[in-house]
Amino acid sequence: MTEDKHLFVEDDVMARDYEKKKLRAQASRQRSYEKHVNKLKTSSEFRIKEGLEEIRFSNRSGSHVNCIRIFPNNTLEHEHTKFMVCWTLRKWGHDFITEPIFNNNKRADVIDLSEGIVYEIIKSETEAKLADKTETYPDVFEIRKVDANIQFNEKMLL
Repeated sequence: MTEDKHLFVEDDVMARDYEKKKLRAQASRQRSYEKHVNKLKTSSEFRIKEGLEEIRFSNRSGSHVNCIRIFPNNTLEHEHTKFMVCWTLRKWGHDFITEPIFNNNKRADVIDLSEGIVYEIIKSETEAKLADKTETYPDVFEIRKVDANIQFNEKMLL
């Protein structure tokens, strides 16, 4: 009988050791997951995913990543500046979408998905009109304006 009792105690100790190991393994996995998420949040992949979530789904097929959309109702200077912005972003290795429509039905000129920046190309808009337009953009994006009235320079994007 004492031998049976000894076996029960031994099983009890083994069960507690197993539970401790299980809890340590879970804590280790949780720390690893948190480290991975924190690393991912600083990566361009995360910014791209976060940016795409703000763009209307049906528009994603119309605004392909790294393809330029032009509109003949815009001025030639506006379209040329948009092209130069996109050219520069690709040269820098960034991904972009032109003329995306956000979930709130507002449209931007160019979004740098790699950095989370909206570039608004200004030709004839007033500051007030631009402020009204950009006020409704998703908070996940930084907004920068690029003047189409002056010769384009890469420094305009910085």
